[in-house]
Amino acid sequence: MRDVSERFIRFDETSLMRDTADYEAFRFTYQESRRLPVVIRLEKRGDECLLFVKKEIDDWPSTIAEIEEYPPASIGVSKWNEVSALLDSIEFWTTMPTDSCEAPYDYNSWLIEGKKDTHYHLMHGDNLKQVNYPDWWKLTALIKGFE
Repeated sequence: MRDVSERFIRFDETSLMRDTADYEAFRFTYQESRRLPVVIRLEKRGDECLLFVKKEIDDWPSTIAEIEEYPPASIGVSKWNEVSALLDSIEFWTTMPTDSCEAPYDYNSWLIEGKKDTHYHLMHGDNLKQVNYPDWWKLTALIKGFE
């Protein structure tokens, strides 16, 4: 599996696939119709749970959108646990991983990456054919709320 993180190089994100540090992280990269891409990363290091948000911002009439990065924010263990439970509910860790070269750049597409210590997993929205849809919608609403 190639490193999907390379596809979003403009966001200057850490490669979760290659990172061997002892912590947990989830990254949600999505682009909805008529909106610019967003990258939301959650990290849990010990008892500290942090939120990182980066967005492309419309810099019209420029042809290249700028990246806006917000300062890291604490989300608390309860929010981390809520996200983690919803990911378990949609079987994130057990779903067949996405081959990064097949993951499309479609609008309304989501990429979810997860890292627990040295274990890495990747899921694209197209892998969601057999998931718990109510919890998928709860998860996406929760993540969009972090913007």
